[in-house]
Amino acid sequence: MDDRAEGLSADALAGFWSWWASVRDLIAAAIADGSLGRSPLVDDTSSAVHGLHPGLAWELGPGRSARHNLTVTPEGNMALRRLTAQWLDSAPQPDQTWEYYASRQPTEPLGLEIGGKRFAPEEFRVAYSYDDSRERFNVQLYHPQFKKASDDLVRHVLFLTVDECLGEDDVERWIGSLEASKSSPSGAVSLKEFVPVVAAASKNATGDRFTLGQGRSSDGHPVFITVNTALKQIDHLDHVHHVVAVIALREPNSNGLPGDAEAEGLNLAEDRLIASFGPNAVQIGRVTWAGRREIHFFARDAAQAEATLTAWAGSMSPRPVHHAISYDPEWSASKQGIYAALAPRAGR
Repeated sequence: MDDRAEGLSADALAGFWSWWASVRDLIAAAIADGSLGRSPLVDDTSSAVHGLHPGLAWELGPGRSARHNLTVTPEGNMALRRLTAQWLDSAPQPDQTWEYYASRQPTEPLGLEIGGKRFAPEEFRVAYSYDDSRERFNVQLYHPQFKKASDDLVRHVLFLTVDECLGEDDVERWIGSLEASKSSPSGAVSLKEFVPVVAAASKNATGDRFTLGQGRSSDGHPVFITVNTALKQIDHLDHVHHVVAVIALREPNSNGLPGDAEAEGLNLAEDRLIASFGPNAVQIGRVTWAGRREIHFFARDAAQAEATLTAWAGSMSPRPVHHAISYDPEWSASKQGIYAALAPRAGR
């Protein structure tokens, strides 16, 4: 990944906002007289945003309090969402003309016209189920035009529609799977009915749902994994360092697992480490296998995490303990890293 994904420099941000100060009134005037689409200001804005990072995009729209909004979006790339947060933190104060957003905001769906087809919002139907362990909705979206549209167009409409209804961040936060249906699913509701269902579920969500699983390693030994399946990157944008602490077992059994007494001691040691990290780290989960206990985290400040781990390891002496810290803005540790001990499944 481009090194700039590690963070936007103060000079880059200052340069962007200096440019914006010189064109903001021109853009507002071009919106008012309908000339923006023919103006070089569109290409200039794209150049300015891509100058921050080539993976970012932008859009303009009506504001909530101001007349207009400027949104810079990571286009669903969570490794870049932290950059748009930095951009927003450096933005000028909103005024009567402009306000600013670091992701697409929910809006009243007005309908989409793409590829010669109109997707009227009142014709959408939503079927859903809620996964308590992940605190996410699995969604099927239906529209009569899906029968006549290409798969690529349908997929494009799917994501634009849920972005409109929920906003980009809440799509990331609350939508698990999103699929199209060519026929209206049983029990489906309208978009307007679905939005408050998501809002109600969000009030009870914890972000803290640990799920226990068991598998086998490549050499056939058991692997026990506990993972926080409700942990979401959108809620921890600054936690971009994967931390793993590894404790060697003193008396593993023939399967490489601890007895009850040692397991209790490991759990207490893990609790002490979690308390020592405080808000600097959030736990992904833990893996016990092959004579070891691995405890996985995402940390905000790598240097602080290093100091915490060093002090904690000293309290564990003479038990062998080691750790590793790596930069992981894509949160690959939550998708693959913590599952690395498992033997690959067929087709994976």
